[in-house]
Amino acid sequence: MYLRILIVLVTLVSISFAQTYPERFETAWKLVHDRYWDLKRIPVDWNEVKNKYIDDASNASDDASFFS
Repeated sequence: MYLRILIVLVTLVSISFAQTYPERFETAWKLVHDRYWDLKRIPVDWNEVKNKYIDDASNASDDASFFS
């Protein structure tokens, strides 16, 4: 479920093609971290989510690999 939230936000952020894949990921992660109203009520360590997926974003070479 949390990955889906992140994917949706990354998709929205991806409209800005000037950003690199790690920048897109960081922007989407930050949007969820700063604005998701109920994040503190769910048992998810959002920093751990970031650490888990940032390497995938950094290693992405195209949209297909970024969104997989």
